[in-house]
Amino acid sequence: MHFDEVLEHLGEMGRYQWRMLFFVGLPILFVGMETMAPVFLAAVPHHRCFVPGCDDPIDPTYSAPWLNGTIPWEMRDGAWQRSQCDYYAVPSDVVRNCSVARRRGDADDKPRVATCDRWVYDTSIYAATVTTEFDVVCGREWLMALSQAMFMAGILVGNAVFGSLSDKYGRKPLLFVALVLMVASGVGSPFTTNIYAYTAVRFLVGMGCSMFAVAFILGVEMCGPSKRLLAGMLGMYWFALSYLTLAGVAYFFRDWKQLSLIISCPAAIFFGFWWLIPESVRWLISQGRMEEAEAIVRKVAVVNRVRLPDSLFDSLEEETERDHMKHKDTILDLFRSRVILLRTIALGYVWFVNSLVYYGLSLNTNGLGGDPYVDFILIGAVEIPSYTFCLLTLDRLGRRPVLCLIMLLGGAACILVGFIPEDLHWLTVTLAMVGKFGISGSFASIFIYTGELLPTPLRSTGTGIASMMARVGGIVSPFAVMLVSAGLSLS
Repeated sequence: MHFDEVLEHLGEMGRYQWRMLFFVGLPILFVGMETMAPVFLAAVPHHRCFVPGCDDPIDPTYSAPWLNGTIPWEMRDGAWQRSQCDYYAVPSDVVRNCSVARRRGDADDKPRVATCDRWVYDTSIYAATVTTEFDVVCGREWLMALSQAMFMAGILVGNAVFGSLSDKYGRKPLLFVALVLMVASGVGSPFTTNIYAYTAVRFLVGMGCSMFAVAFILGVEMCGPSKRLLAGMLGMYWFALSYLTLAGVAYFFRDWKQLSLIISCPAAIFFGFWWLIPESVRWLISQGRMEEAEAIVRKVAVVNRVRLPDSLFDSLEEETERDHMKHKDTILDLFRSRVILLRTIALGYVWFVNSLVYYGLSLNTNGLGGDPYVDFILIGAVEIPSYTFCLLTLDRLGRRPVLCLIMLLGGAACILVGFIPEDLHWLTVTLAMVGKFGISGSFASIFIYTGELLPTPLRSTGTGIASMMARVGGIVSPFAVMLVSAGLSLS
């Protein structure tokens, strides 16, 4: 008897499974907030140069009556705006009257333009961000993109490290190790003193956030075969809920240090879940630890109010897991079949594109031009109907038609965004939401579809490669967002 048959006796989606999905879903909520936090933590507010002799050296204000005489104008984003990186050098004899910035002795009597070494930021929306803390502006924007890329690299490394160790030591211990790493590094990030230290800490946070995969597996594999689509989508709903939660928290805590602590510290309560979350029964069976597996199954039966025959475990055998433990498949096994190789390449590309577009849209909501909190809520909330659409159609219409449809929808919307005039903000947001609807649904669909396309012996290896390509897409996405500042369309 296989474990799936045991689940049919237990109930494929009973009270115990719902409780299990709740316990593993709550940590996913905080993983989502840590992932999307840079939208607010690293926001770039309006800024200008600090003008020596004119600005108050202790408490400068962003707006001042003398700016026209000290800050040059430049064409930016299709409109004339004050420069963010240059200022007119003000001679000492006009310090008291900063309305005129002339430097005597210049042949053409033109003001001398100087480059900033200090900036004044608009605090009307954000009290302080990582950008303002470490002055990551005016040619240093790539450092913030690098910080987000390193976060994604941390997830990539974490998936490899914790995934491998979980095969040896179990899913549950590694879930909590990753949780400790996420909480500790998240709490430590506000205490960093420069952008390089912050970037290093974000890498560790990313490693901790890789627990999403372990939590996802723990929840899904306790559900019966016919309910795994529902269980998988519930994990996605938790991630969508993280948008709404983060937007609310960020609205009330507009200093990046406070926000970092608020989204990191509460996750520590999940250490108490150690006694509520069981080890993976499939993993226990694969290790031959049948008594522990039987104890968990009997507990599930009690909660689900199901009576199990005493002889149920006499014939229990998880052949798939045992065979996998005997033969460790490697990436070279994918080259033995041309069909499997081409399928893996196609899946890897789809994962890469989904991750690139998903995080490109999610982390660039400030670029939509409206209220950053409202735009973020809209971009996050649209994931809920997207996942619902997939939940209702994947079994009815099939994986491939649904995946192709929503990817085409999302791609077309993203392309159209690049042609919308800036004054049509409502249309830009609408198309961005349509794009996010499509890419969120395709991300969820490919997550489920991948495991079904690959044969059992190569499923773990192929899925690992596809997931790695997704992380590569996430690493590239912040640099793709930087194309906007170069005048190129993100779509």
